[in-house]
Amino acid sequence: MNFNEILVMERKKRGLSQEELAEKVQVSRQSVSKWELGDAMPDLNKLLILADVLEISLDELCGREACTIKTDAVKETVKAKKRPYMMALAVIIILVYAIGLIHTINKNKEERLFYEKQFDTFTENFKVTGAEFFGQTNKSLNYRFVPSISGEWLTYKITFTDTEGNSYVFDAENNGGICAGTATLGDNYGGYNVSVSVVSGELSRNVAVAYNLCFNDNSSSWTPVNE
Repeated sequence: MNFNEILVMERKKRGLSQEELAEKVQVSRQSVSKWELGDAMPDLNKLLILADVLEISLDELCGREACTIKTDAVKETVKAKKRPYMMALAVIIILVYAIGLIHTINKNKEERLFYEKQFDTFTENFKVTGAEFFGQTNKSLNYRFVPSISGEWLTYKITFTDTEGNSYVFDAENNGGICAGTATLGDNYGGYNVSVSVVSGELSRNVAVAYNLCFNDNSSSWTPVNE
């Protein structure tokens, strides 16, 4: 079995979701998904952490079968004679695997840096205009805003942070260039700070939208950020 097939099998055997495994390994769920689909390989450090979390050896995780120990005296003698060659072969295999792994890591790093540079360039002047909020109840409100950039590869999130530092994050669906939705918050302490993030995979850029947002079931008020 290949690494990605073993990862899926061992994760499910332990009743872990992709999100739970990602949290234990300290990566994003998207990274675990790419590993399981065979689109990417974890680096050596993450491989070791995965093996510890799943409580299996690195060989088992990578699909390498353990050698069967032979107890017959004659076979042990033959094996002893072959041991230097086997050790040399093992070293060669490990070196080849390490070189391949390093090459994959470097390639992934180069691709990630290129992608991050493209994202930073594209979102450098990201702004949000036309932000509006409409109170529905003492704990929920509708929101609407217009992002300055859009694309199929981009998504948006809106965050409400209350005066006690609690943050409430919601996906904001983009429909025809306008993002809108409903946010259900905690106890309405008033004075929420609001920000919007443009997201692509693990990358995001955040901008402030409004300060001191207060609302109830029939009114709302806020201080807009200068556009």
